[in-house]
Amino acid sequence: MSIQLDHLPAGELARELLDRTPAILRRRLAQAFRRTTKSRPVSAGADAFDRSVFANFPRDDGTSVPLWSGYRNRIKAHWTGMYWPARLLLHLDRLTQLSPTLREVATAIRGARTLPLALPELTSMIYPVAMEYQDLVVPTGRHDSSVDATELVIVPKRDQIRLNVEYNLNIARRLLRHFRRSRVIASRLRVLEQGCGSGYTTMALATIGVGKAVGIDIDWGRQAEDIGWQMMRTEFMRVDNRAATAHLEAGDAMALAFQDGTFDVVHSTVALEHIAEPELALCEAQRVLRPGGIAYFEVEPWFGPRGGHNLCTLDFPWGHVRLNESEFESYLAAYRPHEARAATDFYRTGFQSPRRTMGEIEASIVRTGFRILDWYESRQAYADHYEFLMPELLADCQRLNPLVTVRDLMTSSYTILAAKV
Repeated sequence: MSIQLDHLPAGELARELLDRTPAILRRRLAQAFRRTTKSRPVSAGADAFDRSVFANFPRDDGTSVPLWSGYRNRIKAHWTGMYWPARLLLHLDRLTQLSPTLREVATAIRGARTLPLALPELTSMIYPVAMEYQDLVVPTGRHDSSVDATELVIVPKRDQIRLNVEYNLNIARRLLRHFRRSRVIASRLRVLEQGCGSGYTTMALATIGVGKAVGIDIDWGRQAEDIGWQMMRTEFMRVDNRAATAHLEAGDAMALAFQDGTFDVVHSTVALEHIAEPELALCEAQRVLRPGGIAYFEVEPWFGPRGGHNLCTLDFPWGHVRLNESEFESYLAAYRPHEARAATDFYRTGFQSPRRTMGEIEASIVRTGFRILDWYESRQAYADHYEFLMPELLADCQRLNPLVTVRDLMTSSYTILAAKV
């Protein structure tokens, strides 16, 4: 097993380092890390954000936490994309001449730390205008109960579709380099993706010629209705008609509908953290793999700086880790009233419960019959957060999550390559 780490010392050593390191030296360590890392470079302004305090959130224990105006956009710059009415308004504002009122709303949303008005109100404002631009926007046919309207989607430009297809083909080529550890030639590889989402990676693998590419997702079905998905599939077919051999279906990663030993490779990308019982998904992956088969997982962990994703990342470091559920709900009611419903639902159902640390996932992988070949952790994107890791902050995170370590808190993503024993 080889472990590659692009970070400062972790675990107990890092905790001891935090206890003994003055804040000014901690900042210098973070700066030195950013200068010397060999990973993907960070632009000069990537770590800069507005740290002006817009409020102090009162905790249940009587303490308070300062909230920074620019923190959410530092961690999740495109969080507005989670809300199709907001995404639609910003898109039309770039391409059309909207009314002064709508332009004012678009300006308020752009760069804001939360939605400035309720989604039903925003929808009622943008909907009739959007329907005038049917070359830019089309209805999906799906009713969105949260705004009581049929969902609208943006018609992608063909250049954008080509770029997206090439992006997914590059992902597939990178994955194939890992899959070669299975010692099966590409044209005979049988590959399963657990939690395939829109299925683009599975289609890309079929396009580059793997023998059998299958993708399952608990929510599969509605994607194929979208014009963007249809355009992507057409472009994959234009590149190579082998894309048509990709098989996509609805399925549960914790109860796969395949016989034992069906696949040479099982993989998933940012899916394992959303599965209710990841160990069951790992057991199923192990079951459907042939002896010596390869499992490859990319995970965006809950405990990392951006682990709360778009909806649950708050306005201070590791807020999604430090607050209990009642505090989280109070926070949303006070500072994100127009997002509270969606964020609370996502907080409760969008992630494993309880949340798993990397140590727990590692133990599950070994326990379910895998041998770890490679483990890679990425911390480069949020190197500036070493500055915030005071011993008291670590203790605050561990109050609700006793097993969490500095390693968990600083990792933005990690990948695992394992073989079935």
